[in-house]
Amino acid sequence: MYRIVVICLLLCLTSTLLPAQNLTGIWRGYFIQKNYNPFTGQFVEDRYKYEVQINELPNKALEGVTYSYKTTVFYGKAVFRGLFTPGTKNLVIKETKMLEIKASDLSVPCLMTCYLDCSKKGKLQMLSGTYSSMGEKDKTDCGSGSVYLEKVAESDFEPAPFLKPHPLVEKNKSEKLTETTPSADNNIKKIQETLGIVADGKWGPASKAALLKKIPNAPPNPDFSDQQQVNALLAQIQKAKAQQPKKYKTENVTPIQSVNSAIINIKKVQQALGLMTDGSWGPKSKAALLKKIPNAKPVPDFNNTAQINALIQQLLRTSPSVPTSQSNPNEIMPILKDTTKPGVSVMPHHVIPPELTERKNKMVKEIFVSSPDVKIDFYDNGVIDNDTITVYDNNRLVVNNGRLSEKPITIYLQLSKEYPTHEIITVADNLGDVPPNTALMVITAGNERHEIFITSDEGTNAKVLITFRPDTVRVKKY
Repeated sequence: MYRIVVICLLLCLTSTLLPAQNLTGIWRGYFIQKNYNPFTGQFVEDRYKYEVQINELPNKALEGVTYSYKTTVFYGKAVFRGLFTPGTKNLVIKETKMLEIKASDLSVPCLMTCYLDCSKKGKLQMLSGTYSSMGEKDKTDCGSGSVYLEKVAESDFEPAPFLKPHPLVEKNKSEKLTETTPSADNNIKKIQETLGIVADGKWGPASKAALLKKIPNAPPNPDFSDQQQVNALLAQIQKAKAQQPKKYKTENVTPIQSVNSAIINIKKVQQALGLMTDGSWGPKSKAALLKKIPNAKPVPDFNNTAQINALIQQLLRTSPSVPTSQSNPNEIMPILKDTTKPGVSVMPHHVIPPELTERKNKMVKEIFVSSPDVKIDFYDNGVIDNDTITVYDNNRLVVNNGRLSEKPITIYLQLSKEYPTHEIITVADNLGDVPPNTALMVITAGNERHEIFITSDEGTNAKVLITFRPDTVRVKKY
């Protein structure tokens, strides 16, 4: 009996000594603002980048600075106070004063109050929740929305004083580094020179991006004191440069007038043909079109959107992945079902890729659009950590091993009354540097815009249904 009591006491003592999550550090992600438009009777969403530098005090009070920014249109820096409740893992961050602001003359400086939940998945630490805001001067309502942040190692701005180590600590670290790794700076410069970037001896975000562009599976932060590893990396970079494909001569590509709509229409047709969507109409694109539709014009009028939409519909009808009116009516087509919601099915298909049958296809959301022209952009959600995805539209491959970043991976859909529902399934090719594989999916159809946060891993895919309803009744407000 005595032993049992002692063991219980030890277990209780151990649990109390487990390290609590430390909020001090840099948190970066975004917030989405929702504003009501009285003219359209709809809510409009705006996405801003958001960085919060937090200092957690011993009494669980919080202090620090926030940065809100959206390209060159808007930038704001504010100081905040807050409180963390460890029992519920909730925190409140209240901006109290604007320190810097850059905005248009019509903009009103606003202070945000964020209500966030703290969570952790593997090594990934997240803050997510909602916010409200009011004018700094007139205290009027500035709108509300959602917030998502991830803890990161580096800031896009100047780190706050509480994030900077003591000068003596920095001095000791630099002396130790010089003593143990005298050639590290030289090795960094060698790799930078081989990558064709400025050889300044500092390994920052630009250097990492250049390395991963050449060698996607390379470590983002190599051990520059390990000469053997550095030499192997230099050899890999040189080999990758030697294997770069030769560029086609520009005279072999049919010139198209430089309007954005024409390039978009080229990409739509290339996607319908199952080609790489590079926006350039060359010999390969012509050959693929004539193979599908022998009597088609080799160079369609890409400035004529109506003509291009008709061409895409014709291509979809002749595609083997879509049943046509000449298909055998008695032939049983396999239907991909949602494994998490029985009874949900979409357009039948001939071939289902194995990654769609061997993994669960989790239903994330179904949306309805009133425009047949749909654009989908995939972004990395928060921190860029080398997540790659493969995307299927009605079992047809449209994105193969695409790397998520701040620049979108874009696909185009042409919906119709004949086949109104498109099933978009996102497959995780890897889990990136920080599991799981996360992405932001932005769907644009006419004036409609939908943002969906999707997560996938090696056992579960993310599924979104997009359905065309041209006669959707909208509630008008007077």
